[in-house]
Amino acid sequence: MKDLWKELEELEKEYKDILDAINKEFRKELRKIG
Repeated sequence: MKDLWKELEELEKEYKDILDAINKEFRKELRKIG
């Protein structure tokens, strides 16, 4: 069970990194439009 939690934590970190990257790109596009 502990291994599962460890894997979920790793996934969450990766997910946050991806979301941050998407956010940055999204803001860049918004600036172009605005």
